[in-house]
Amino acid sequence: MESNFRQNEGEKQESLTSSEAKTSVEFATAEEAIRADVAQNPPPPEIAERLNESIAAEPKRGSSFWQKLGFKK
Repeated sequence: MESNFRQNEGEKQESLTSSEAKTSVEFATAEEAIRADVAQNPPPPEIAERLNESIAAEPKRGSSFWQKLGFKK
């Protein structure tokens, strides 16, 4: 009886370990994690549209001080 209990306990532990291995993913940066999340869970269309409008309304970035002096990257 005790050996059956230990065997069942071991099987449960193996199944937990294998399911954890399938779902654990590590990312180098937070941006990579966000990109992966957006790919799996896209935002609702209304929110995506408002976000795109907001991004389009952002002021454009001007040239840097160094570029004005004639230096390039």
